[in-house]
Amino acid sequence: FVGYVLGMCYVKQMGTIDRDQTAAQNAEAYFVTLSQQYPDSPFAELAREQLARCRDSLAEHEVYVARFYGHAGNHKAQEIRLLTMAARYSESPVAADGLLQLAQIYGRLDQPTNARLAYQAVEEMYPEAPQARTARDALDTMHADADPPAGDPLDLLLAANGRQRASGPLELVKVPGLEPADQRPRPSGAGYGPGILAPTDPFGGGAFG
Repeated sequence: FVGYVLGMCYVKQMGTIDRDQTAAQNAEAYFVTLSQQYPDSPFAELAREQLARCRDSLAEHEVYVARFYGHAGNHKAQEIRLLTMAARYSESPVAADGLLQLAQIYGRLDQPTNARLAYQAVEEMYPEAPQARTARDALDTMHADADPPAGDPLDLLLAANGRQRASGPLELVKVPGLEPADQRPRPSGAGYGPGILAPTDPFGGGAFG
């Protein structure tokens, strides 16, 4: 109960996607902890619903930051941000939109192999989503000289940028119960749940403070 209440306190502090997302990160941490450690609690289902909301907001923020980089002409940073977002928040419909945007960016940058991989990632990861139809239509019109490399398309795109699904500049939120026992952080405060993560610079500069 306490974890849910504290998570909701952070939900009420959540701002728009162009603002600092520390509140959403902290809410996510509490809701993940509650749903993982107390799956049979009557608050677990409520926590999962709120968790989806938090993760959608965090994913939308990453797309917003990626767009900022694109407007600044830093397409490599834009690419990495969208890829990392899709890897971290793959269950969110925002990830499908982000990958579709990435495929279109690759197309404008004359990178047809990467564009095909991004479209394939959309098609394979979200086969029932409307974005998958767009991806299939795009793939039908593309004429590649060679088949793309074999393997998971998102993993291939991440690897080309020195990333993998569980690493990169945007580290996964660490929550008690989700990592090995000897790596679990001690709770801060009077036993009220996970320690609060340091706010993260949304423009890639790491943690503040």
